[in-house]
Amino acid sequence: MIRILEYLDREGRSVYAKWFESLNHVAAAKIATALYQLSEGNFSNVNTKQRQQAAIAAALERWRDYQRRKK
Repeated sequence: MIRILEYLDREGRSVYAKWFESLNHVAAAKIATALYQLSEGNFSNVNTKQRQQAAIAAALERWRDYQRRKK
């Protein structure tokens, strides 16, 4: 099992929660299912597309911020 953590910015806000709450119920169900599958170690539906590069860059920056604050 893989542990998935939710990123909180310096003010304790969840960027993910804000985005997730804006989704319609069908999209939210798909995301919840994908996260569950990832947590169980199933990476078969994970693909990186060119249009996702900005999201990936933002996620990396948030990860670096988390690592800096964790120390």
